[in-house]
Amino acid sequence: MRSIVLLIMLCAGFQLSAQTITWDSITPVATDPAINEFGTLKHYMLKSDQDTMHSLVIFLPGTYRYPGNYKFVMEQIVRLGHHVVGLSYKYDPPVNPICRYTGDVTCHYRARMETIDGVERHTGVSVSPANSIMNRLQKLLAYLVANKPGQGWDQFYVGGQLQWNKIILTGHSQGGCLVGIMGKEYPAKRVVMISAIDFLDNDAIPSWVNNATNHANYYMLAHPKDEQIPFNRVQIGCDKLAMIEYGAMCNIDCNNPPYRQSHILYSNYTPATTLGDKYHNGSALDIYINGETEYKASLTKAIKYFFRATGP
Repeated sequence: MRSIVLLIMLCAGFQLSAQTITWDSITPVATDPAINEFGTLKHYMLKSDQDTMHSLVIFLPGTYRYPGNYKFVMEQIVRLGHHVVGLSYKYDPPVNPICRYTGDVTCHYRARMETIDGVERHTGVSVSPANSIMNRLQKLLAYLVANKPGQGWDQFYVGGQLQWNKIILTGHSQGGCLVGIMGKEYPAKRVVMISAIDFLDNDAIPSWVNNATNHANYYMLAHPKDEQIPFNRVQIGCDKLAMIEYGAMCNIDCNNPPYRQSHILYSNYTPATTLGDKYHNGSALDIYINGETEYKASLTKAIKYFFRATGP
């Protein structure tokens, strides 16, 4: 495990205070030898010495990505006073290409839930309980509680149980869809989906999307030109998830928090990169946004909105 400490100086009037952010990383197999697939793709753990939120934000990366690809987003979240875990998981195969053509409204749920808890539900996905997201998360937190005393991880994992009232779920692309389902299955404090929704080509609505459970705690960031997810599918999905009840979509490029209290935010910015799927990946991936000063300023404000107004 390595640890990097960043000192961030914050000005408040004439007073100067220092916030210390600690970055750690560890392989999943180091927390549980039974994790034998994607076991060396590191988890990232971030904490601030100003633990003002008393919440744990779990970030799930997209397909073929790992948490270290999203350092900007994770750092903005930890600066707000949250603990953050960028959790690596078995992301292969991508689920939407498996399911979108089938017309089966249960396909996405079954495939993604197998990734989440390792219970056999779909022949196109093979994830054992040991390799599941839930086991990886629990084993990581158990490791941190035992080996990093005094860092506050114990407030999120007590007596072998996740403290869901203190856990916020977020993710990009496939990771966003996974946390979308997890927010239906577990009583998470909040769910923030980035460039993510499941859909079927026959216009049927995947079962987990057609579900308003916990809808008051769901938020989304999207792009109208997303190459992977047609914008009309995002709009339909937000309606079915009952997120539209809190107001119309709001553009982060020309509005400021609290964005008319909307739960659905979007950006029209055009990334300068020539990399593929720039609208889909340009919402959060470091290599797409590193030079995007204007967008990063808008994204930082959106992150403050998503992760500050988290309730008691």
